[in-house]
Amino acid sequence: MYLRKIYAKPLLILTTQNLMIMRQIKTTLIIIFFIFTYSEAESQFQKYSISVKNNGYKGWLAISGRTNFFFLHDETSLILHADSEGSYYLNTGATIGDCHDNQTSYIYIFFNKLGLIDSICPSESASITADKKGISLNTAPVNIDPGKFDRAWYPSFGVDINIKQGFYYGKQTLQLIKGQTYAIDDSHSALIGNDQDYASYFYFTVNKSGKIILYDKASVSAAAVGNTLKFKTVNVVIDPNEISNGRTLYIRKPSSQTIPILKKTCVPFIRGVVNNVFWKDDKGQEVNFQFLPM
Repeated sequence: MYLRKIYAKPLLILTTQNLMIMRQIKTTLIIIFFIFTYSEAESQFQKYSISVKNNGYKGWLAISGRTNFFFLHDETSLILHADSEGSYYLNTGATIGDCHDNQTSYIYIFFNKLGLIDSICPSESASITADKKGISLNTAPVNIDPGKFDRAWYPSFGVDINIKQGFYYGKQTLQLIKGQTYAIDDSHSALIGNDQDYASYFYFTVNKSGKIILYDKASVSAAAVGNTLKFKTVNVVIDPNEISNGRTLYIRKPSSQTIPILKKTCVPFIRGVVNNVFWKDDKGQEVNFQFLPM
């Protein structure tokens, strides 16, 4: 009887370095899988070329399923891609709802078998051109009055590309798209926990007549009369002795600027939206204090 030699392969020693390499390989494979899956899903849907006339709308838009927003010229040619479900739409910024909701920030575009535009939803948001190869946005002037709120405010529809600072101060009259819902943010982009009911923004809708409609809790934050939206504010007493043991408090401003609060001070805030102040601890780390002005 002959004995055969058995050649055993060396075992992989699971050192920290090997584990890191394995995790990197796993992560790379997952990324490749999702890119391949998304590309495969996207490729099954046709792309359409359309023209969009802005009719004075100076805000931004994003194409179905994309996150990069862009500004329109007076008339712009676009290539519409479908999202993962095969829908074609333009996102006006707030990224909520669908065309059958009372509140939506999407303009859905439906094509026929010839590749021509068949319909739009909401229908009040745009008109189809005569050749059915483009749309014309239906806009209306909207007056936004921040009232006693004297700091920067950010709209979900973006800021006119000609305004370099990227936010608005004071009263503004803007051409907005009918049938669309927009958000106004006080610049903090904050939530209390994960509760969307307590956020640093509120929504408003421009209806088909060009009038402003406020839904749900938005009426706490603003008042609407015709095409005018006015912020509701309340003076909040900010006292460093009560909040930060006497340390200087700061209110955030755009571009990393701050307003220091050295002593008890009354500050106007938008009602019903989350705000915060912060101070710095002994290590120079920011400590945030959130509150909801009502």
